[in-house]
Amino acid sequence: PISQLEQPIAEVEGLFPMRVARFMYRTSVDSGSIGAHALGVTLPAKAVIIRSFFVINTQFTDAGSGTVALSCEDANNIKTATDITGSAAGALVEGESTGAASAFKSSIAADCEITATVATADQTAGSLTGYVEYIVTP
Repeated sequence: PISQLEQPIAEVEGLFPMRVARFMYRTSVDSGSIGAHALGVTLPAKAVIIRSFFVINTQFTDAGSGTVALSCEDANNIKTATDITGSAAGALVEGESTGAASAFKSSIAADCEITATVATADQTAGSLTGYVEYIVTP
């Protein structure tokens, strides 16, 4: 017999775990310069983002009013571009998907890598760990 994990999801009923993608954005590793920085974690096609949030590991600093957006395929779908320098180490920051169905993000058509996009001013220091809770639809 074929296990549930080996069958196409459209053909299986039953209990499935919520999936969680964990990623890090570190200016010292991934670059804090203006532009898009791929973070090495990929969400699968047909993923529906249920909730997204991150914790500040090291407070961000920048060269003036810089913003960071976190996305996968669609701009800002994990976290809209925002100045995160005001969030102290240890702060939890809510993403675009808050767990409410009206905030789900379901437009991921193809596998996509989570990306941090820096705009307006370079981020000169800082790091965060992000989490994206998602399911994959048939």
